[in-house]
Amino acid sequence: MNTPLDAIRRSKLARFATLAFLMPGLGLAPPGRLWANPSGGTVTSGIAEIGDGFGGHLRITQSTGKAIINWEDFSIS
Repeated sequence: MNTPLDAIRRSKLARFATLAFLMPGLGLAPPGRLWANPSGGTVTSGIAEIGDGFGGHLRITQSTGKAIINWEDFSIS
């Protein structure tokens, strides 16, 4: 007979098995996809600077209240 405790144990086991299966694959992902940012930005209105931040972050410093940036590539997947 299945009890609620058995269902919880099965649920935890299934979650652990899924994580154990997926975790090694994370190391195989290409590094560029892990830190994907928009590229080829051109400021078309306002004043802003586009630069590389630390650790794969994109840094945008905006000096006016509004700015428009046209991106050449905005694919993050």
